[in-house]
Formats: sequence, C-alpha cells, structure tokens
Amino acid sequence: MISINRVETDGKLRDVAELAEKIWHEFFPVILSEEQIDYMV
Repeated sequence: MISINRVETDGKLRDVAELAEKIWHEFFPVILSEEQIDYMV
C-alpha cells in the first residue's frame, strides 16, 4: 500500500530531502552523472 503524506514542517522537509539524496545516489548513477543527481535532488 502506498501512502502520500503532506510535508508541513521544515524538519520533515529536511528528512525527505536527506532520504531522497540517499536513494538517488544509490540507484541512479547507472543512468545519470553525479552532477545531474545533485542538481535534481
């Protein structure tokens, strides 16, 4: 099941950004450069 929750605080936004950075850098270097990933995150 997928749940979509609204990010309503700066702290939660930082948590999401940190998680996104880890995920993107782990799974997408195969198809994107590190610079592209950094820009997108």
